[in-house]
Amino acid sequence: MKRLALCFVTIALALILCAAGFSEALPAPSTDFYYYDAANVLDYETEAVIYFNNVELQKLTGAQIVVAAVDTTGALSCREYAGQLFNRWGIGDKDKNNGYLLLLAIGDDDYYLAMGSGADVITSEELLSELLYTYLEPDFAAKNYSAGVQKLFEQLFKTVCAYSGAELGYTGPDEIEISSLPEPDPHAGENAAAPAQAGSDLTGFFARLPLLTLLQLVFGILFFEVIQ
Repeated sequence: MKRLALCFVTIALALILCAAGFSEALPAPSTDFYYYDAANVLDYETEAVIYFNNVELQKLTGAQIVVAAVDTTGALSCREYAGQLFNRWGIGDKDKNNGYLLLLAIGDDDYYLAMGSGADVITSEELLSELLYTYLEPDFAAKNYSAGVQKLFEQLFKTVCAYSGAELGYTGPDEIEISSLPEPDPHAGENAAAPAQAGSDLTGFFARLPLLTLLQLVFGILFFEVIQ
């Protein structure tokens, strides 16, 4: 009976460690929130454009267009990672749910544009695909990430403004007083981008195991204990 109880405790612990590992793999947003660049592919001008246009956009519409660049999404697909990050960061107005998240997974050579449920009246999935293909894909393929992000961001910004009736002009990099910007922390997000290894190395080992493998492991332990 004690062995059986021990097995159930082992299963519960392993599942908790696995869930914690997936949760910790998601980074926290940067201090400026509107952009996150753990992959170090966005130049200062692009970050400034994203930041200042978002400040005005949020004031008038509640919408937010966030850009995040990571090295890899790990075991998750780019779409899954973007969806989880979107929800964790709470992008967009909480009532209108009108946020957007452009995720660039540089090491995976992939990207995804997620939107809130309230944003589908502004941009359909077909329109988002068209915008991505036209304004981001060519530069992304050429590894000109900042250029592609700026082009896509501008078009998405103008689309949201037009739908919302916001009389807000897009501010390009030449129109922003870069010297007035607070200097971004060059190391911002580096620690958050990698799963925090809280606890022992054994914790980190379980956290990196795929869920199916982990379940096979603990149920193998259970079977072994029962037959003893």
